Amino acid sequence: MTLQADRDRLLKEIEGHGQRITAWYKQLEAEIAATQFKRAPSGGEAESEFLEIIRVERAKYDLPYIQRKREEAAKAASKAEVDARRAEEEAESQLRSARQILYAFGIESEELLDRRTIVQLLPDFGTLTAADRQRLERQRIEAVGRLRSYTDQAQQLEEKLHIKGSDLDEATCAEEVKELKLRKAICQYATPVLDRVRDNILQAVLPSTLDYMRMMLPLLTAGRYHDAELDDETYKIRVWDAEAREYVEKEVYSGATQDQFSLALRLGFALAALPQERGARPGFIFLDEPTAGFDGQRRRALIELLTRGELAERFDQVFLIAPDGAFTDNPFPNYIRLDSGRVVAENLSQAVKEQYPVSI
Repeated sequence: MTLQADRDRLLKEIEGHGQRITAWYKQLEAEIAATQFKRAPSGGEAESEFLEIIRVERAKYDLPYIQRKREEAAKAASKAEVDARRAEEEAESQLRSARQILYAFGIESEELLDRRTIVQLLPDFGTLTAADRQRLERQRIEAVGRLRSYTDQAQQLEEKLHIKGSDLDEATCAEEVKELKLRKAICQYATPVLDRVRDNILQAVLPSTLDYMRMMLPLLTAGRYHDAELDDETYKIRVWDAEAREYVEKEVYSGATQDQFSLALRLGFALAALPQERGARPGFIFLDEPTAGFDGQRRRALIELLTRGELAERFDQVFLIAPDGAFTDNPFPNYIRLDSGRVVAENLSQAVKEQYPVSI
């Protein structure tokens, strides 16, 4: 292993430094022995001569250099010891990682892990070389990236399906998928059938719808527009514009005028789709804020249509929702006024009250 090799190299460097230091000490001892120093006699001229000999011999050696080398050797030995300790720690860390990887493969071993032991436990490891490291590292990074992507997708699906934190049974899920596929196939088969039914219904009521729409257009637009047609494919409204002398698409006009065209179309379709027999269901029509964008004249025309015109004749009941203040005077025989969802005023007849009690 690389860490083991680094550790061996550092130990060899430490041993080399120790051998060089030992050699320097031996060389120094040999040099001192070569001078054949004897114990200097005490006092007098002999002692002075002995000290002079020591100074001369000492001058032959570069003691600061020797001292520096000794200090450098000591520092190198200390650094080598620290590096060796770090290498041992890193080796232990790598060994723990190696054991974890082997455990992931279902392999446990109490032996000292080295390359030979690992190859015995995991034969494929023996075919790998140092050159495979970069390739394997790239594959590892790619695998981690894919894992994170799959994890994110799984979390998104859990939130979308409202099953976050739930354990899914594969057999149950397979049955649900099978049922959903069946429902999808039914919908795919039914969609064109329903489209044809819709088209047939529209084609059946379209002429009558246009007739009713043309009847209501002058009333709802204060006599400005009288004729309209529908696109056969998109069913978009085109209105005859006397100034342009051609049919013009609804979107060209202002928002209020577009609302008037749309209301005329919806009312025309409601009348055209009703059974011709009097009293046939449904016997009512429900209008949600149809007066939006109407001025006073057009609003009065709509009221006339609802209370005494064609709609009043064809529908027994007309329900109309309008914001407060839409009408200066209440034009309808019966009304209910709401405030924050509560009834605050009403003028329903006593007979209607008895049949449909209203809580005030």
